[in-house]
Amino acid sequence: MAVKNVDCADVSTLEIDHKLDGNTINVIPILKKKFLQHEFSYIIGSDQLKTFEKWGRWEDLLEAISFVVVPRLGEKIEVLYKSMKAITGSLFVQINISSSLVRERVKKGLSVRCMADKEVERYIYKKGLYLF
Repeated sequence: MAVKNVDCADVSTLEIDHKLDGNTINVIPILKKKFLQHEFSYIIGSDQLKTFEKWGRWEDLLEAISFVVVPRLGEKIEVLYKSMKAITGSLFVQINISSSLVRERVKKGLSVRCMADKEVERYIYKKGLYLF
């Protein structure tokens, strides 16, 4: 769920500042150089596994960073690539909210109030995000 105030998260403009093309692989070296003491993992929903091989330079991504796969409702985690680990456990609560679903609803002019804080929803519409 998108929220206005989160103590443990920051918004990064690295991709904009470095004029990157949106391919995840291109931001990894910048992060590793800027934050030498940190280890990074990329979090994806299990629904992304079906099309993972369509990601730009996906094989290089698997070499560069570890992945955490979050189960999505109705999606089985059948194949994990090397350097991928799935979140499992009976206490893990699965929800059917994804960034793709939020973007799709915004493009259609539908509310995302059930998926995001009301101030976040207002911001999305005020700034015209995801409308392209």
